[in-house]
Amino acid sequence: MALTIGQVARAANVHVETLRYYERRGLVPKPPRSSSLYRHYPDDTVPRVQFVKHAQALGFALREIRQLLSLRAGMRVLDAPCGEGRISAGSSGAFAGLAYSNAARIGNPEGKTSPEELLAAAHGGCFTMSLAGELAALGHPPGRLATSCRIVMDEVEGQGHQIVASFVDVVVAADGLDEGALAALVVKADEGCPFSALLRRAGAEVHVSARLA
Repeated sequence: MALTIGQVARAANVHVETLRYYERRGLVPKPPRSSSLYRHYPDDTVPRVQFVKHAQALGFALREIRQLLSLRAGMRVLDAPCGEGRISAGSSGAFAGLAYSNAARIGNPEGKTSPEELLAAAHGGCFTMSLAGELAALGHPPGRLATSCRIVMDEVEGQGHQIVASFVDVVVAADGLDEGALAALVVKADEGCPFSALLRRAGAEVHVSARLA
């Protein structure tokens, strides 16, 4: 269902000018005008705006929120009682029909992925991009970055199973870089990684390390 800017603003509980500001900052796609010269927004604009507002309330900068939105994926559950389904990248189309299952979280994955594996890929990828940017800014563009990330889920008393930690390790190949400079860049890259911030705000420990190849 197409919505006017006023309908989106009322449903998301924001001002019209806030919505226009989000458009200018690239957080909400600007829809084309119809033949009647009105702009009509898709109905998924409302939850998108609500996500932006919630992320702002948690302390995320708009730049970080834009990065989180770019990683947005659409999930379709095929067999909820059995805890199985398939996941597809809704915005990029980079992958489709990727099998996942509840059993893959605690046992033999049998070729299927899990939310924890996807989170590890997201955190590892986000940190790698952040570190690559810091290296390039210092004049040491990396020739190669090999990253591994391990997500730890454990049972927390009174809260059930929770994500409690993420361990990221990177092997860096970059000319003219020493261990001291690399250690300082790792700290900056971690500070600039939205997924590191997200996990810490959720109460998880985040451990990042890097070494020269």
